Amino acid sequence: MLIICISCFSCEKDEIKSYKKSIVGDWDWEKSTTGHNGNTFSPLITHSPSTTGNNYGFRIKKNGNVFLYENGKQIKKGKLEEVTEEAAWGSDYNGDKYIGSYYHQIIFNFDGEIIIFSDLNGFSCKTWPYNNCPNYFTKIK
Repeated sequence: MLIICISCFSCEKDEIKSYKKSIVGDWDWEKSTTGHNGNTFSPLITHSPSTTGNNYGFRIKKNGNVFLYENGKQIKKGKLEEVTEEAAWGSDYNGDKYIGSYYHQIIFNFDGEIIIFSDLNGFSCKTWPYNNCPNYFTKIK
């Protein structure tokens, strides 16, 4: 039993290590959506580099350093703190819960300011550049 637990833990560590390697590189802001879908008084608004004139991005280095950029200028330097695998729960017509899918949370630390990205529905973050809305990024290299 102990051997099975150790081997499962080892596989999980290898999967996370492989995932960390896959996200190393440069990422550009694609779009952000604000407002509440379905609320007629607050329509969904899409912000993008073409509508705002601003470009945001970040770079993840192999050593875990992370740099945030605004319009080509570095605005923050931090560290890749942790990558976790999470479960997205759903429920059926009877209200019974099930795991709908798995995704990763990528946690960056910028001198105590934590920014969390997720790959659940594309690579996104809910706090940067716009707060409390999905901000989507695309890997460029």
